[in-house]
Amino acid sequence: MLIGLIVGTFGWRGEIKVRPETDFPERFLELKEVLIEHPAGPRRLCHVETVRVTERQIKLKLAEFNNKEEAASLRESFILIPKSQAAPLPEGHYYLHQIIGLSAQTVEGKELGKITEVIRAPGNDVYVTPLVDIPARKEIVKEINLERGIIIVDMSEPESADEAEL
Repeated sequence: MLIGLIVGTFGWRGEIKVRPETDFPERFLELKEVLIEHPAGPRRLCHVETVRVTERQIKLKLAEFNNKEEAASLRESFILIPKSQAAPLPEGHYYLHQIIGLSAQTVEGKELGKITEVIRAPGNDVYVTPLVDIPARKEIVKEINLERGIIIVDMSEPESADEAEL
């Protein structure tokens, strides 16, 4: 499960700068081990020595990387954890990996295709399908059924301006 992207190094000891890809950046403080996955290579288990959480990013020191040059090789790598370590979510909330791949259909039964991407936007997430982008809003997303692998949406326009949420 993706929780961060390595965006650079910090200092000469081999610390890495991580852009959090999680709604729970504080989870980094509890990590003992992470999986590092470079786009051009296999996953590698690494041991976390220190963690510093700042406003914009996380700074990690991994035991396996002891200088800036070694750490620089990790740029653009993903930081992953096992799904078993995922933080529990409140009811009605889902992880991105649970949404991607669901088949989207309208309340009328029209197939919209599988969700291929989730765009994280300030107002709300957007579920991308081959036919349409779906705002992840409760007025539109009527049902998410992980067991059946579907998401049911109502893409009709609100009947009045009072129903529209600005």
